[in-house]
Amino acid sequence: MNSHLSGKLKVLAGRAWRKLGLPQPQRPAILMYHRIAIAAGDPWDLCVSPDNFTSQLQALKRRRCVLSLPEFAARHADGSLPGNAVAITFDDGYACNAEIAAPLLVEAGLPATIFLCTGMIDASRWFWWDALEEIVMTHAGSTLQLDAETEPVQLGPIDASEVRRRWRAFITQPTARQAAYIALWSRLKFMSEPDRQAAMISLHTQSGVSANAPVAARSMSLTQTRVLASRPGIEIGAHTVTHPALGEISSDAQRLEITTSKVACEGMIGRPVVSFAYPYGSHTAETARLVREAGLMQACTTIAEPVSATSDRSTLPRYQVLDWSGDVLVRKLGL
Repeated sequence: MNSHLSGKLKVLAGRAWRKLGLPQPQRPAILMYHRIAIAAGDPWDLCVSPDNFTSQLQALKRRRCVLSLPEFAARHADGSLPGNAVAITFDDGYACNAEIAAPLLVEAGLPATIFLCTGMIDASRWFWWDALEEIVMTHAGSTLQLDAETEPVQLGPIDASEVRRRWRAFITQPTARQAAYIALWSRLKFMSEPDRQAAMISLHTQSGVSANAPVAARSMSLTQTRVLASRPGIEIGAHTVTHPALGEISSDAQRLEITTSKVACEGMIGRPVVSFAYPYGSHTAETARLVREAGLMQACTTIAEPVSATSDRSTLPRYQVLDWSGDVLVRKLGL
């Protein structure tokens, strides 16, 4: 059966269950988080407030069988995964994962995997997408320019704080500032790391926004990483070194990003690393092969669907969790 037909049948089956007033069968799911924080701007919906995260953990503990990602993947592979299984994951390695999320997870007795972008560990700088948002939304000038070879991007008036707080990058009819952010982000995403860092230095200089991020927006320190790895139920996974879109770069560059981040994680925590997450979800069949060759047992994408019998262990789907209460999480994801 082709994937399109299979998807249509799943939708029709769900409608039939609802029409009959019957509960739909639960399906295994992997959840993706980034930051446990409240930010002035959050274009990619990366932030979940500490209160809502606490509520979500409580709801998951009541309603689902929460497994570590390695156990989830192993039981999926051998056919013993419960229909109500859930695994919790975090991408990038923000400091709040260690300072806020991990203590709440330990208190709830729930496991999680934290995927680290190893080139950011112990760095004082922003993750570039967060720095760009701060620069574009606060710069008092009328333009920003990536480098001398590109045309300046027009900014327009500064958005009101409430407009900035509510805006998401997938919303149509953006303001001038929002359109400028998307234009610059789209160029920066596909730059080489040296070129991107040079462009960001230029943007920091033009805007006056410090290249040193506030503590709440930074990646973990090495000390935090090691303390985090010692907490019960917390697994450390690899998430590349520089956070490239792996599916857009050469095989050699992919291999280097994958294996170097795995080795770096193992060096920091002193034990094998077996889980991986693709930055932006970007991957090809070649990427998945390189992940397996590196000795990584399971890898996660950003495809928003339940884990099914046909899901591959090297390309597991995940739902991104937004800033919802626990009850809304359960309802939104059909858990």
